[in-house]
Formats: sequence, structure tokens, C-alpha cells
Amino acid sequence: MTPRQSEIITMIVAGQDNKAIARSCSLSSNSVKAHIRAAYRTMGVCSRTQAVLWGVDHGLRSSSQPRFTVFRDDEAPATSEGMGGGGSAGGGGG
Repeated sequence: MTPRQSEIITMIVAGQDNKAIARSCSLSSNSVKAHIRAAYRTMGVCSRTQAVLWGVDHGLRSSSQPRFTVFRDDEAPATSEGMGGGGSAGGGGG
């Protein structure tokens, strides 16, 4: 992946749309789209969502972005009863 493609994918991971990316990079929107298509081919993804997941997995996020954990269906942490939801709060019943 080229440095420009990495920069653009990092901006996508940060939630910027193509128009904002074009303004930030002083590129036309068609150039941004071309860089995105080339990056998708390099990453082996077909959608913006897949590109964001790939970018997060590969550390493509700006230092000012909050860190978060992305869970896929097969990786979701086990939940235990008693955590959130269900049950009564503050006692009750008599």
C-alpha cells in the first residue's frame, strides 16, 4: 500500500467521507476514489466497512482517535448473567 493510500484509509477509519478526505489532501474526489479502489485491492476488501475493520486490525488510526475494540460475531466476549439488563434494582418484592 502506498503512503497516500494508507493516509486515506486512516481518514476513512476516522470516519471522514470522500469529500472531506479530498479537501484535507488537496485532491479531487475522483483521485480519492481511485486511491480507495487501489487500497481495497491491496487489502483484499470490497467495502468501506471491511476497509475500516482491516485498518483497525492493522493499526491505521490517527493518534487522536479513541481506541476501541471491534468484535466480530465469532470473537464476541462471553456475557454473564447479572451484567446489565434483567433483575430488579434497589431491592423489591416482599
